[in-house]
Amino acid sequence: MVVLSSAGRDVASRAPIGYDGGMERRIGSSPLPQPQNLIGTWRRFGVTGPVYEIVDVGQMLGDDDCLMRVRLVETGEELDYRFTDILDDPREH
Repeated sequence: MVVLSSAGRDVASRAPIGYDGGMERRIGSSPLPQPQNLIGTWRRFGVTGPVYEIVDVGQMLGDDDCLMRVRLVETGEELDYRFTDILDDPREH
């Protein structure tokens, strides 16, 4: 299984920033979206990277994060991508 960050790096050892545990996390005073609410939305890997669609919620990780299944629009390839990294990526309309 390949798990990529928005910079295209393996993220197995990367810890989420700004979270206090569980999926009911907050950044400042704003609650984060629930992972299942992102299914069917589109984002881009960074500002100029390829567009992807979020297609499913994957496994929970030990660091209070989870993997999401995403599909690259250009190739149709599917891969697992961290929920916290998805939140850093810009939305695509």
